[in-house]
Amino acid sequence: MIPICSASQVRALDDLAIRGAGVPGPVLMEQAGRLATGVLLDRLGAAARRGVLVLCGRGNNAGDGYVVARHLHLAGVPVRIRALSGRMSPEATLNRGICERVGVRFVEGWSLEGVGCIVDALVGTGLSAPLGGEVADLVERVNGSGLPVLSLDVPTGLDADRGTPFPSAVRATVTVTFGRLKTGFFLEPGPDWCGELVLADIGLAAGEALAPATRPEGVGEPGVTMQLVEASDVAGWLPVRAPGAHKGDAGRLALLAGSPEKTGAAVLAANTAARAGTGLVTLHLPRAAWSRLGSLRPEVMLEDPSQLDPARFDALVVGPGLGLAPETVALCRRLWAEAPVPALFDADGCNALAGVWAASRHPRLVTPHPGEAARLLGTTAAAIQADRLGAIRSLGALAPALLKGRYTLVSGAVPRVNPTGGPALATGGTGDVLSGLAGALLAQGLAPAAAAAAAAFLHGWAAEIAGPPPIVASDVLERIPEAWRRIRDRGPSVAQV
Repeated sequence: MIPICSASQVRALDDLAIRGAGVPGPVLMEQAGRLATGVLLDRLGAAARRGVLVLCGRGNNAGDGYVVARHLHLAGVPVRIRALSGRMSPEATLNRGICERVGVRFVEGWSLEGVGCIVDALVGTGLSAPLGGEVADLVERVNGSGLPVLSLDVPTGLDADRGTPFPSAVRATVTVTFGRLKTGFFLEPGPDWCGELVLADIGLAAGEALAPATRPEGVGEPGVTMQLVEASDVAGWLPVRAPGAHKGDAGRLALLAGSPEKTGAAVLAANTAARAGTGLVTLHLPRAAWSRLGSLRPEVMLEDPSQLDPARFDALVVGPGLGLAPETVALCRRLWAEAPVPALFDADGCNALAGVWAASRHPRLVTPHPGEAARLLGTTAAAIQADRLGAIRSLGALAPALLKGRYTLVSGAVPRVNPTGGPALATGGTGDVLSGLAGALLAQGLAPAAAAAAAAFLHGWAAEIAGPPPIVASDVLERIPEAWRRIRDRGPSVAQV
């Protein structure tokens, strides 16, 4: 997994590298600017060769921008610098002086004549107050230019920790971030401002390699806020069948799902569980709805909910399309408290717990979307989206949890972030596919948090294989075996240089 850090955690890593390992700050800055220049020419090369405007502030983010401008100038790329006046950091002063001596052009005012793209080096992770004055004006001009933009470390105006603009931010085409991914890149609405993310290794590992006893005084613990799941992680979690395995060894899964009005959710979840390697799948659905199950796979067995005995199974899925009749709510609550096997609660399974939710003594997993999470936590969907990291921590305090959304989160001591999927999944039924997939992994022996993270990754990867929108949930379902087999083909979770 790839570490994701807060701004203060990255600053602690910088301190360790500079004050602990003795790597000079200008060396780290040179590495950052050199790598960012390579990304600019690789991703936006045609636009860059028409001319680059580098916007430089006063801090170390500006220093990175000066390094980029110098490398572009020495490579023969037309470049000019628009710099803010005022006191600069020592590293920015150093690199500005180099630009002046090698002949990089400085400009005043605002003109885009001869400019094909913009480099944003105004303000980095040190932002602590709303943008104002000249910086705010430049941000608005950049966003109104219609030109591709490469932001250095973090788009100017974006809170690197919370993912919110202050109050506006540069909308980057590409963001090259240095040393570590930042938390705000994966929290709403941060991704709207970041564009493509590229992680640049500038050498912070030199500080990490120090033994704790040798770290300089006053340097905070770097730490990690979240972790980005990679295909190699998922490949290591997925169950492997022994050569002599039989169907009972591949897990027995029960699903309490569907209602006479909503059989589709039950069919999607059960069919997915069968396609995801579960040895035996049994759908518990009222007999009044059985006549509407023409699309249920023949491998799935049927029983009435009155026949459900959780002890006969290795895992249980509760909720997709279930409805909230009083007797159904009572059954869900009883299963949450008493079912002696790992159980996943989704959709109406989560809704049934609202107002009475408490920890169970048995293994559990909840997989809510923001509205269902709000009902579990007694708040609003808007509040959940405004603080998704806080929400997954609150959910995880009572049970392992998966919070759906762009960059789905999975609870844990360090929450996990899922990088796969995208807008193709914004269609009815995909959540039912996810619950069937996660339930299948629970039945095959994965712990709840690992089942959730692996299922989210495979679910999103299957959607990517199915293609860009428009697709439907059953398209995702049918690609799950292929996604499982091709798990290592998905590539890195984020581009790195």
